[in-house]
Amino acid sequence: MLEYGEKFIGLIAIDSSAGASKAKSNHAKGPSSVALIRHFYVEEKYRPSDIQSDLLDHAVKHAFGSRNKIKSIRATDSPLSPYTRQCLRKAGFKMEPEKQKMGALRWEVGTSVLSRGQWEKTQESIEEKKEDDKGEETDD
Repeated sequence: MLEYGEKFIGLIAIDSSAGASKAKSNHAKGPSSVALIRHFYVEEKYRPSDIQSDLLDHAVKHAFGSRNKIKSIRATDSPLSPYTRQCLRKAGFKMEPEKQKMGALRWEVGTSVLSRGQWEKTQESIEEKKEDDKGEETDD
């Protein structure tokens, strides 16, 4: 949960239990190699600051960093939540080709996935950029 003082900003919940690779938990025991983002929400008034990206980055780092067994993270990807969809894309999540239709208007809802390998490549490029930026600062 993300709070600023007493104010609720947003939350994210990642499930890495054995049932996480399924849409609903089957109460299996032990960790899974696939983690699932079950909840991801940021209050609307804080979305323009892109705080949702920081929240997602923190959760992904925690999931991949704390458990070496996790190979990928999955998230529901819906046009009904454009700010989360944009945030997932920015973080490197890729949409799977299969989609489900839901609701009376038959909205297409899919799943986006971030693999550990893709995340590690992204982290390496971020670190390289930081090093380049540090080098430029010392040259001035």
